[in-house]
Amino acid sequence: MFADNYFSDSKNQFFDTDEFFTGLNREMLPMLMSVTCLKERAVYASRYLMKRLNIKNINNDMMNAVYDIIAAKGTISTAELAKRNVISKRQLERIFQQNMGITPKSFSSLVRYQMMWQEMCFEGGNTLDMIEKYGYYDQAHLLNDFKKRHTMTPTQAIKLLR
Repeated sequence: MFADNYFSDSKNQFFDTDEFFTGLNREMLPMLMSVTCLKERAVYASRYLMKRLNIKNINNDMMNAVYDIIAAKGTISTAELAKRNVISKRQLERIFQQNMGITPKSFSSLVRYQMMWQEMCFEGGNTLDMIEKYGYYDQAHLLNDFKKRHTMTPTQAIKLLR
């Protein structure tokens, strides 16, 4: 919705910013150098993104699937997602690959991690309670998934945060 090109085949690669977002450096770098408050940066970035929004590039199947993933806190399977959105699993994977550069499963996993991390930070969520809530098999599964993204255990991350 904001990019000039599709993200297919872009995972784990390095690109110049203008390859996908023409003018981003020119518009955002001066703001990043002059504004130090994160809230001000967020307001500026929101305005910039709203200006770039291209509703012609919106894929309704993908947006509906993204909504379902976020509503399910990343715990929905790709098969269930495809079923809810009346689209084949393979077609859904192609749409995500083209528009985001990752699969629906990868996106769901990122959303699940983010939801879990926010709960740990702001609500003081218990790791054991999160196993069931976020669809992990056991504590080791949760810890491995967390370490994959955070490079440390939840306890270590919370200590570092504080």
